Amino acid sequence: MEYFDEYDENGHSLKRKVTREEAHRLGLWHKTVHIWLLCQNEVLIQQRSFQKDSYPGYYDISSAGHLSAGDTLLQGALREVEEELGLKLTSSDFIPLGVYRIHYDKSFHDALFKDREFAHVYVVELKTEPQITIQQEELEKAFWISLEELDREIFSSSKYCINQHDYELLVKYLKTRKE
Repeated sequence: MEYFDEYDENGHSLKRKVTREEAHRLGLWHKTVHIWLLCQNEVLIQQRSFQKDSYPGYYDISSAGHLSAGDTLLQGALREVEEELGLKLTSSDFIPLGVYRIHYDKSFHDALFKDREFAHVYVVELKTEPQITIQQEELEKAFWISLEELDREIFSSSKYCINQHDYELLVKYLKTRKE
């Protein structure tokens, strides 16, 4: 069973552990990590498993996941990238881009899903495209796409579930990187 640390709406720890099911059934605040993987002018996109409890089959950010109870942000980021994509990175590879709040209630698989999370966004710049080994339970596939193509498709296609805030943080980072 997967456990999360619970937070109040301001991000203060309530010093309680809750199950993933409780967090999304009751709409309890928790933390997630969202990671962009870049290689030259391409970004890695994943297609979520059709069995996922939210946004099944949609195209999403390179890697993302919930922070397990007791984990630091970087521990969670390292774990998610290794589990989902088979990549062993180091803490120094992760560049923090920012944090934002997600708050919605939607129905997936005919069940109400209440999401209340603090999304911590990172970017990792890779020198060469690594060998990706996807986690079958989490992903259908992962593929590299040019930043220009992603920019054209991300908000015009209904097949993407990348949060606008994730994308805005990436674009802001890319602009500062080039200057």
